[in-house]
Amino acid sequence: MNPLVPFLYLNKMDLIIEFPILPAKKEHLKNRMLHFVSECQIPEQDGQDLWHFIETQHENQSRKYHNLSHIYSLLKLKDQFLTPINDPEVLEWSIWFHDVIYRSTRKDNEKKSAEEAKKWLSPYLESPKIKKINTFILSTAKHQPQIEDSDLHFFLDFDLAILAAEKSVYQKYVKAIREEYKVFPNMIYRPGRKKVLSHFLKREYIYFTKLCRNSWEENARQNLQWELENL
Repeated sequence: MNPLVPFLYLNKMDLIIEFPILPAKKEHLKNRMLHFVSECQIPEQDGQDLWHFIETQHENQSRKYHNLSHIYSLLKLKDQFLTPINDPEVLEWSIWFHDVIYRSTRKDNEKKSAEEAKKWLSPYLESPKIKKINTFILSTAKHQPQIEDSDLHFFLDFDLAILAAEKSVYQKYVKAIREEYKVFPNMIYRPGRKKVLSHFLKREYIYFTKLCRNSWEENARQNLQWELENL
């Protein structure tokens, strides 16, 4: 695959920030979920219940970024990078569940999200897949892989793809994140945000896969530095 392809996808605006998500995209997500659960041999009613749970969680009014549009963006990336993915099923479930529990005031979102994935999926998926999905989700807490797995590397890179978006999209992201943390005054938010930005800038590489790194690393560092200087 041409290493420039991911960058071209970013410029196609596959990374979206919408709240609420547009009805057509929401319907697309619902149909995709119901088709996917059918492929996984999950009963239709259980699939409907799962969609309702995912939808309700991600449409909470506090979620200006970590909402259905984020899921939509990551699934688009997964489809575009399908060739190097070894286990698309694990990756897709990880995308659907990784932010299913999200509150800016709590520090156990990833743990609780992994628990929900296990609760919903254990009746239908084999134990090794459940364990892997949980590991993928827990790895997003610090955006460091807890196991060496190429699919996990892509998953973490997809989750941070927004950092490399074109400036106008990145600015929407910055605003949306601030909205999610509006309970905190600037005197608390700004030092915390600076710590996060500096953490990523100090890493040798933000992205784990060579494919994403070649196309996204430079843009991501420019965006992070811009935000840091303008906080």
